[in-house]
Amino acid sequence: MRERCPNARYIGVGKLDGYTLDFTIYAPHRGCGAADIVLNPHDSVSGLVYELDNDDLSKLDRIEGSPIHYRRVSVNIELLNERKDVFAYEVVNKSQNVPPSHDYLNLLKQAAKQYGFPASYRSKLDAILPL
Repeated sequence: MRERCPNARYIGVGKLDGYTLDFTIYAPHRGCGAADIVLNPHDSVSGLVYELDNDDLSKLDRIEGSPIHYRRVSVNIELLNERKDVFAYEVVNKSQNVPPSHDYLNLLKQAAKQYGFPASYRSKLDAILPL
């Protein structure tokens, strides 16, 4: 995030209930599927939460291809034992079965370990089959 949005301020690890992590879009620059949140009332997604200024938010929109490839959606998460309204990026035109690369998946796994995501969520990441 620091490379993309230099003024971003890390807040903590958030939990988004009612969604699951999936890979529903092909990212040409990565050569593999990229992460998405997909509605699922029986699951949750963990992720890093940052505070962004307007300049960094505009940069991140461009990087994520918003609003063509990803769109910002308002979601309610659990963060630091409180409920917070934040936004997340969601794929606009979802495809099925676009697996991540080994390197991309490892990036997600390393972040989950480094930032102390719940063990149950890290186990879900371990079960994903890369390209």
